[in-house]
Amino acid sequence: MRPETEAPVTTRNLVDDFRRRLGTLDPQQVAIWRQMTPARKIKLAFQAWADGLNEIWTTERQRHPDATPEELAWHVQRHLQERDAG
Repeated sequence: MRPETEAPVTTRNLVDDFRRRLGTLDPQQVAIWRQMTPARKIKLAFQAWADGLNEIWTTERQRHPDATPEELAWHVQRHLQERDAG
């Protein structure tokens, strides 16, 4: 439940928050992104997701070296869910 004083989540609020977190954008990088096709942007986003997921698996393997594959998968899933809840 959200506190009464907290603003409701809207697309505009999410966009504004995202822009604040990004900070000042590099005009050259913006120009590069604008030239990319939607397919290229999606491919880059998928690669970033895959790299991040790979990093999580590596980190969880280091934290739990004796875990079975099933236990390791559980730790990875738990890590992802904690991030979503945050």
